[in-house]
Amino acid sequence: MSEHTLRRRDALRQAFGFGAAAIIPTWALVACKSPLSCTDTTGLSAAETTMRSQLQYMDHSTNPQKICSGCKLYKAGAENACGSCTVVKGPINPAGNCQSWVAKDG
Repeated sequence: MSEHTLRRRDALRQAFGFGAAAIIPTWALVACKSPLSCTDTTGLSAAETTMRSQLQYMDHSTNPQKICSGCKLYKAGAENACGSCTVVKGPINPAGNCQSWVAKDG
């Protein structure tokens, strides 16, 4: 009987191992998916980069009430892509923020 119990345990361990193998790759894909980053300032002039810094643009707002996608100056890009701004040059994260934030009308 002891030998039979051992086989059952081995079968359960193997079944768990296969189940975990199916879950881990999915989990790894979700965990490795990085949030949108709009910090590449390649191609901006020194003045545009300075203005971006002076207006304290941040890629992810610390205030969920004041995010770029809710700003009158923000121009949306394609879905899940950086947008643009009429004041801050370069790629703009819809979840970002800067000192020029102005609420959209309506």
